[in-house]
Amino acid sequence: MKYFFGTSQILIAYFFIILKDTSSSENIGDTVDKKEISNEDQNEQLIIPTKLDSGLVEKKPQQMKMEHLAVTANLERKPGVKLKRSLTKEIQIPRSSYNANSQDLGPYEHPRDAMQKILLQFSSNEWEIIIQALQGVIRLSKHHSKLLSTGLQPYAIAVSKEIKNLRSQVARAACSCAENIFRNVKNIVDQNIEELSNALFLRCTDTNKFLREDSNKALDAMIDNVKFSKSLSILTHKGANHVNALVRASTARLLLRLLKLLGASRILALRKEKRELIFSTVIKLSYDGNMETRSHAKNIILLFADNGRLFNSFCETLPRTAIVSINKFLSAAKKK
Repeated sequence: MKYFFGTSQILIAYFFIILKDTSSSENIGDTVDKKEISNEDQNEQLIIPTKLDSGLVEKKPQQMKMEHLAVTANLERKPGVKLKRSLTKEIQIPRSSYNANSQDLGPYEHPRDAMQKILLQFSSNEWEIIIQALQGVIRLSKHHSKLLSTGLQPYAIAVSKEIKNLRSQVARAACSCAENIFRNVKNIVDQNIEELSNALFLRCTDTNKFLREDSNKALDAMIDNVKFSKSLSILTHKGANHVNALVRASTARLLLRLLKLLGASRILALRKEKRELIFSTVIKLSYDGNMETRSHAKNIILLFADNGRLFNSFCETLPRTAIVSINKFLSAAKKK
């Protein structure tokens, strides 16, 4: 009998131990916080359990999400680890956003309302919205140029600011916008021209080849469409005296373009002060330390040499030492 009661007590104790273990596991299972991660490609669910107060801390849903993103970022850095497309979200921008000239949407139905909206878009922190604003200015310049010319100043300031933008897509779109303003808007105020040209001159020194090309295209549009006196003032006072050699090289190229458009007869018809300003700028650029600048200045001298009266007027402003060096250059150029 003692043996029977002893074994029965052992069995009862063992039974209570098993019952306690199963009940505790059920309680833990009920309090498990399950998190689901939706997969767009396949309807799979990943269950992420979190443990409770029995030695561990409960995690909130936002904390779980942040930890999952951190784990995903670490996996992306490791070579050979491939993740499903749904776990790494990619922001896709329409291709039209990268090029401000990509599409012509035609005139605005209510252009005055559009002008106010564009100014609000320029104050945005999102670069995609800023590109939309630049596209809007292009539409205004093409289809509502007279309206834009009456209130161009805030738009010129905004465009010149975006030309200096660190994001290349925005800067290139702003250069294209400045080009369209020069081509389409008439009677631009001097202050707006200076605002845009100063920003474009800075972009001529950029390490990005495409930005340099875009800024030079916009400056070419300024030379082709803005009044001669305004362009000449910017080139002689701003560009030729700039500290950066690349800006001086662009200035020499633009001055050559301007004088070719003007022609020898119109240069001779200018007032003496303006002619002497042109001649002194050419002499200064011909002695520049940059080879490209000197090359453009020599091409201007060759342009002067094609007209006898203009070349004589040019030589009158030169010192004797400069006349000797220019004659040597012309004789060498004729031999070539």
